[in-house]
Amino acid sequence: MFCGCVVRLILLPLAILTFFVLASGSAFAQMASGQAQVTAVEHQATGDRVRVVVHFDRPVRFVEGTAADPYRIFFDLQGTRPADALAARTAVGDFPLRRIRVSQYQPGITRVVLDVDGPVPYSASFLADPPRLVVEISRTAAVAQSRIVAAPAATPAATTPAVPRKPSDSPVTPAAIPAPSAATAQVSTGSVAPSDSKLASRIGAAAFGDPDTVLQAAQRGDPNAQFQMGDMFMTGRGVQRDPAAAAAWYRAAAQQGYAAAAGNLGVLYANGWGVPQSDAEAVNWFRKAADAGDAGGENNLGSMYITGRGVEQSDALGAKWMSSAAQLGVPEAQYAFGTLYANGRGVPRDDAQAVKWLKAAAGQGYVPAQLVLGRMYVAGAGVPRDYAEAMRNFRSADTPEAWYQLGLMYQQGLGATASDAEAAVWWLKAAQRGLAEAQHAIGRLYLDRDPVEAYSWFALAAAAGHKESAAAMNSLAPRLTAQQLSEAQQRALAMAQPRQ
Repeated sequence: MFCGCVVRLILLPLAILTFFVLASGSAFAQMASGQAQVTAVEHQATGDRVRVVVHFDRPVRFVEGTAADPYRIFFDLQGTRPADALAARTAVGDFPLRRIRVSQYQPGITRVVLDVDGPVPYSASFLADPPRLVVEISRTAAVAQSRIVAAPAATPAATTPAVPRKPSDSPVTPAAIPAPSAATAQVSTGSVAPSDSKLASRIGAAAFGDPDTVLQAAQRGDPNAQFQMGDMFMTGRGVQRDPAAAAAWYRAAAQQGYAAAAGNLGVLYANGWGVPQSDAEAVNWFRKAADAGDAGGENNLGSMYITGRGVEQSDALGAKWMSSAAQLGVPEAQYAFGTLYANGRGVPRDDAQAVKWLKAAAGQGYVPAQLVLGRMYVAGAGVPRDYAEAMRNFRSADTPEAWYQLGLMYQQGLGATASDAEAAVWWLKAAQRGLAEAQHAIGRLYLDRDPVEAYSWFALAAAAGHKESAAAMNSLAPRLTAQQLSEAQQRALAMAQPRQ
């Protein structure tokens, strides 16, 4: 996977490109043939996040990414076409989401673009019943980030960028650009958003000294100092944030053979940050980093081959580079390599190898791998059925989707004594974070005991596009008086309000 946030801020800043294999039925099921249709796109502001739900008529693969100037999150939905009514722009205005755009980007690829107010943490997950992509954009992190990121300075010369100083008490926002190979890794100071990776982050990793001292060393031609200058300008650590200056310093270090700088320069080209966006140039610099043994460069080059960005699409070459990065311990590559084995793409299909690499990624705390493994252990798909292992992976993932799965296990008595009360604890936790499946489950628990409360939860889930909840509302409505319906609707509105 080609990533960074991103929330996933993992290997690249703000998840430039993340490759997902979405399966139907079991963890290793093959995708249905033919084009899927994007049937609807909905959004809802709930609590501390904005949720966008993209509906399909069948499971799909997707590629996600981010770009700047203006900031936006995009999803390329493979093998799909949009319904006629969706090919338009929808103004939103729910901070930080400003607008949703849907278009036929290329034959067989629908692009959904979320225009946002600056770089924001977000998460994306695919839910199978009904098939939909759920994107959650943090509102609170966006507010915090808007307060602490300094305005960019004027673009400096490529050789000796100036150093506009920040006040010493100005807060900084470390970002995360691809992790370096073991030979160059340094201790990470963290990232803008919680990272799915346990690897040290390059950005913010160096022990920055006084900017003037680092600048003097960089101007003398020290490639490590040049790399640090690039990091400083990319993060705004000690200087005003300026991606163009970062690109100039990364280039200077990369031209001296500094592999990590080459990889970071590729990131900037892939995003169009400080340089004109160019997949071809991104591939060029990723290849230089990968050829020098840089794990992040190998992972990113593998992603470019898998998705066909800047190169002719090739699962075999993608698998080759992902294999190398996976063996160097990059959890995103381990997850991607496992999914390639699971689907027989670029490598022979091999469940044992798939599980091996998914476990390696999960062991490093990589949430997507933990969720997949949890489902596999519940279903006995590719591994012996093991409810205890399923629970362990879901607890480790610690996301709304994982909480929902834990609720299902407690309700059905899988690996624990059946308990609606315990199920409700987990579902309520997920429901309060806006997960429609959990909201529907809570509604079902209340159905016989408190129809008004049940209706309110169904209404909340239906507003997020949950079709089963909409049907439950229609079935329940004749049993309620007009006063009860009004009360239920008021409760749903109150629950949908942002929590203080």
